[in-house]
Amino acid sequence: MGRRAALTYRRAQATPGLMRRLDLLLTGGTLPKEEHQVIREAVEAINQDMWEWKEERVHMAIYLISTSPEFGILR
Repeated sequence: MGRRAALTYRRAQATPGLMRRLDLLLTGGTLPKEEHQVIREAVEAINQDMWEWKEERVHMAIYLISTSPEFGILR
């Protein structure tokens, strides 16, 4: 696992930090507050009892942000 991946997985424990980082990386910080909240709630719903819950949270956040309209808009 690379250094960047390790940092992202560490941020998976703190969902707001993970969301801010991915929002900046994937949408340039253009994700509306409403979508940000919905995605955060979905990510936090992933149970920490799962074996790889950090990885699952990161994957879910990336998937949901990358399917948002803000991700597909070229600026």
